[in-house]
Amino acid sequence: MQFFNKETNNQKKGSDSKVVPFAKPQSELLSRKEAAAYLGISARTLNVWKCTKRYIFPVVMIGRLVKYRRSDLDKFIEQNTIDVG
Repeated sequence: MQFFNKETNNQKKGSDSKVVPFAKPQSELLSRKEAAAYLGISARTLNVWKCTKRYIFPVVMIGRLVKYRRSDLDKFIEQNTIDVG
C-alpha cells in the first residue's frame, strides 16, 4: 500500500504530518498479458484464440494498444464454466 503525505508548507517542524493510506485503483482495462494472466493462460494462447477466432473477446483499442475489459473476461469465464457432478 502506498501512502500520501498531506504535509503543507506552513506546518511547524517537528509536528506530526498526516499520512493517509490510499490504494492504487485497479483498472477495468487489462493489457493482453494481464488478461491472459487473469484467465490463467499464456499471452500467446490468447493471441492464437484471437487470430483463429476460436473465442471472440471484445477489445478496446487505444491507439495501437489492445485492452480487454475485466467484465468481458468474467463473462467469458461464466459462459465457459461447466458444472460436473
